[in-house]
Amino acid sequence: MITKKTSVIPNFLGQPNFYYVDEEAGKKFRRIYAGLAWPGANTGAIIVLGETLEVNADLDEHPIWVLAEYANKNPSEIFAKCREFRELMCVQEFFGDIYNRLMMVLKSESKSGFNLSKAPSVDNANAYETYLAIIREKTSATNKVLNFGGNRVLREELAAMTNVPTGNSFRTDFPHITALGYALAALVVNTETKPVLCASYGPLDEGVGM
Repeated sequence: MITKKTSVIPNFLGQPNFYYVDEEAGKKFRRIYAGLAWPGANTGAIIVLGETLEVNADLDEHPIWVLAEYANKNPSEIFAKCREFRELMCVQEFFGDIYNRLMMVLKSESKSGFNLSKAPSVDNANAYETYLAIIREKTSATNKVLNFGGNRVLREELAAMTNVPTGNSFRTDFPHITALGYALAALVVNTETKPVLCASYGPLDEGVGM
C-alpha cells in the first residue's frame, strides 16, 4: 500500500505539498500516474508509474518506476482494478484513449469512481510513434530514467517491437507498452502535481518538501 503524506513546506502559492510513500520499497514519490489501454481483440492493460521525490543528480531528472501492472480482457475487471489502484496506490490520474466511445460508455455505466484523462497527443496520427520514442529514450543507457523493476512483460513487449507498429496494431499487439506510453507521456508533458484521495493517509513529515 502507498501512503499519502503532506509536507509542512508549502508550494509557491502557499498550498499544501503532497507526496506518496511506499514503505515496503523504501521509496517516496511526487507523482503517481497510470496508463489504461482498452481491451479489445487482445487484453487491456494498466501500468502504474511513480515519479520519485528525489532527483538523479547525474541526469537532473526524477527517476520513474513501474509500480504495478495488470491485464484482463474483461472491461469490468479492468475498471475494478483501476478503482483499486486509485484507492490503494494513490494514483493521481489515469490516462488513455478517451475517443473509444464504447469503452467510455461502459466505464461510465460501471460507476467505478475513477476519471480517465486524455493521454497526450492520443488523437495525433503519430501518437504511438511518439510514445515509443519517449519510452526508448527514457530507458536508454545514457538516460536511464524509467525503471521496469521486475516487470518482464514490458521488457518482452518492448524487445518484440522491431518496427514501429501502426496505431491499431500498437494497441492490439502491445497493450502494456500502450498503457506505459500513455502514463509516461503524461509525466513528461505535465508538470503540476495533483492531490488525490486514497485509502491510506499518513501523518505529517516535517523533513520533506517539493
